[in-house]
Amino acid sequence: MTVDLRRFLDDASKPLAANQSGMASLSVKNEFGASYPAILSEVKRQTQLLKARSIGLGGAALMRYLRELPYAQAKAALTKTADQSRRSGVAAPILSNLGRISACNLTFGSAAVTNVIPLLPAMHAPAYLLGASGYENILTLSVGYYTEERQPDAVKNHLAALSAILQDGKLGPFKTLINE
Repeated sequence: MTVDLRRFLDDASKPLAANQSGMASLSVKNEFGASYPAILSEVKRQTQLLKARSIGLGGAALMRYLRELPYAQAKAALTKTADQSRRSGVAAPILSNLGRISACNLTFGSAAVTNVIPLLPAMHAPAYLLGASGYENILTLSVGYYTEERQPDAVKNHLAALSAILQDGKLGPFKTLINE
């Protein structure tokens, strides 16, 4: 999952435009037949544990370290990690909670904004980035992936399954977006 690292900065040191995101991993057992609420409860439990330990700072420190290496060395280290991940054959789903886009309705002049659709970066397989955001009480799920590495029908089926689960939970209206 992605982590907002801005909370570790004081107001004076927060840059106007910079990626202040980190990542943290959860390990949720894939038990056949587990209910969505049970899975969500486990994700919440693990997230709370990570938040108590300054979640995301380890990844930020690693990126700082890589920045100090010569380009070729940093690239080789990241390529090796990516290759190991691909060879594992295991999907690495990542959830990014983009949060609520705006607390009030947005306008551009006299035109009201009716849809806000975030475009997530495509991730190489086996990684799989699912983003969740909201605007006007509508939950939007979006996914970015490469069509050469993922079957579009599999992604659409996954989003349809998530949509069905969310509808059963009566969480309100939501949209899905696939970024190919």
